[in-house]
Amino acid sequence: MKWKDFVITDAPWNLDDKPPKVARQLDYTLWGDNVTGMISIFQNVKTDLLFVWVINAVIQELFEALNIYNWTEPDKKLHWRNKNKFGWIKLTNRGNEFYGTGHWNRNASEELFIFARPSRKPIRLDLRSHFREERKDRTVKPRWFEAQLLSDLRLRGLEESAYIFSGTDKDKMLLFKQLKFDIDCVDVEWTK
Repeated sequence: MKWKDFVITDAPWNLDDKPPKVARQLDYTLWGDNVTGMISIFQNVKTDLLFVWVINAVIQELFEALNIYNWTEPDKKLHWRNKNKFGWIKLTNRGNEFYGTGHWNRNASEELFIFARPSRKPIRLDLRSHFREERKDRTVKPRWFEAQLLSDLRLRGLEESAYIFSGTDKDKMLLFKQLKFDIDCVDVEWTK
């Protein structure tokens, strides 16, 4: 992957969960270890602005990976800093809050964290920190929001982008290509 103005990643988070009953399984390979997988992203992504989709159950592991990477990377210019986040409140097709799955609570939201290198100046996006959008499918991210985010970033001169996503959905790949993202799929273990 060549250097990009920004990268968005939808990692294949592994909940390593043993629910009371087996639910419908995802049809793509999950990370064996979330911390190691995320450290690989922090190490290998070539950008100074990184957006990371994360489900609430693994936020701690995301920051554990960030801390490990920043401690082991001697060049402080390459460290990552958490700058902010967006919160997606998932809605049904009727506009009600989605009644999600979960073993501790009914998860109906997801977060998009913004990480930047120390040299990265703020981008001052015009998007609100929380938004409500219909949840189309179990692994599909909010299309309206991502189109707005992409548009806002491009208005600020950030053109070169990549989307690193989990899954094997060819329709998602087509959508991202229409939004002019370079695509990397992490269905197979992602290392470059």
